[in-house]
Amino acid sequence: MKSLKVLAVAIMGFCSIDSYGATLDVTDTLYHFAKNCNAQGRVAYYQEDTGRWQAYSADQMHYEYKYMLDMLSLGSLSSDSGGSVSRQDIQAYLDKTRANRLAAAKGYLMCK
Repeated sequence: MKSLKVLAVAIMGFCSIDSYGATLDVTDTLYHFAKNCNAQGRVAYYQEDTGRWQAYSADQMHYEYKYMLDMLSLGSLSSDSGGSVSRQDIQAYLDKTRANRLAAAKGYLMCK
């Protein structure tokens, strides 16, 4: 029974590290959209599931963005797999895919 609990905790840990990768894409998109919008002296909004528009700032997203990037970096450092992914690899991927993600999110983000 004790080994089952250890296995369950280990699996939950891996699932949560993997989920940071998916949400890092979203957070990166929100952060860079708001950063550009706020630089123009305007307010960034995202559309909630209910259809309501919610204001947010680049500062709000920056904290989340850095936290998720740190968690992914720590997760890859603690990985026992051979080829771990570096922080620079993650950053290069985000930079490479950012324009496509911003274009795809166009209908859900607004700068006003």
